[in-house]
Amino acid sequence: MPDATVSHELHHHDLKSLPGGWIKLRQLSYYEVLIRRDKGSIASMESMPKAKGRKQEINRLLLESLQTWDRDYLFKNCIAEHNLTDFNDTPLDFNNKNTLNMLNPVIAREIERYIDDLNGPEDGDEDEDFPSVASNSLEPPNPVLPILESSTDSATD
Repeated sequence: MPDATVSHELHHHDLKSLPGGWIKLRQLSYYEVLIRRDKGSIASMESMPKAKGRKQEINRLLLESLQTWDRDYLFKNCIAEHNLTDFNDTPLDFNNKNTLNMLNPVIAREIERYIDDLNGPEDGDEDEDFPSVASNSLEPPNPVLPILESSTDSATD
């Protein structure tokens, strides 16, 4: 019977942006992909109907993008082996959040591409035959700050 479990094979990539540098990546399990989707962004909408003394209905769109969390999660969980070091020749530790603070962005973007290619398309890039379900199934959303606020005039005062 066909094996439908996540591959444990490591995928070697020589870094074009860092001659001599290499990484070995592991594929995320489906559960880890769900965690990434759930924690990667949170959106909610709030509507406040027209109240006495207020002429307008208030609508707010709340959106939280957690790109930093997402990339930290991916680098920590996908980079299984590497030969990358800091200026003191100390191996980089991708389990330490501060590592991303010192990582060269050109090198980081190349690693991101390899990770994204290995783990398949994300929202908006799915195969039309297998669309993803946009839901937050693991945890309730965190409080977020309003980034867009609009008001609509009511037809009656």
